[in-house]
Amino acid sequence: SPTSITSIQVVNTQGVVQQTLSAGQTINIGTQNGGYGTNIALKANASTSPVPGSVKFTLVRAGNTYENTDNSSPFSSHGDSGGNFTSWTGLQTGVYTLTVTPYDGANATGGQGTGVSFDFIVANNDTVPPPAPLNVSVNYRSGNEIRLSWDASVGAVNYMIYRTGTSSQTFGPQPGLTLIDNTGLTDTGTYSYQVSAVNAN
Repeated sequence: SPTSITSIQVVNTQGVVQQTLSAGQTINIGTQNGGYGTNIALKANASTSPVPGSVKFTLVRAGNTYENTDNSSPFSSHGDSGGNFTSWTGLQTGVYTLTVTPYDGANATGGQGTGVSFDFIVANNDTVPPPAPLNVSVNYRSGNEIRLSWDASVGAVNYMIYRTGTSSQTFGPQPGLTLIDNTGLTDTGTYSYQVSAVNAN
């Protein structure tokens, strides 16, 4: 069977797990309200039979891309040594797209296994978040398309939209937009939407 990524975890520099990360979740880097601070990294747990020869991390935020390939377990986003993890350099708040891909060989070579890719949010919850968007409504519905709109939220820079129901999907970030056209739906499907506001912090 091919190599695969089984989970992504947020760890501190000693390797202690702070959070198991999945799509749409928030990492709180504040120092209050249960925040982890900024001395954190991402760890990828992978299949053990076979074990990947390397794991490549790609992080994209606001058009900027960071990449790192780790050739040995524990597979980490910013490197590790002797069980200690290198903290996430240049960590900023905002919406990130994470892609983690296992490979059979070192340095992201050889066969490519089953990875993961999703959006998540880094926030400092010591600051006041923007209020939830109001008046989320469906303006248009055809057989395979829904137009969703909402009122702008004071202080919001981006919006994340989460769809559940017949099929699930995450849309974001949507910088400054207050509507989306969601296509490719099933005309007999049932869908629910959640819109979250994200500020500059």
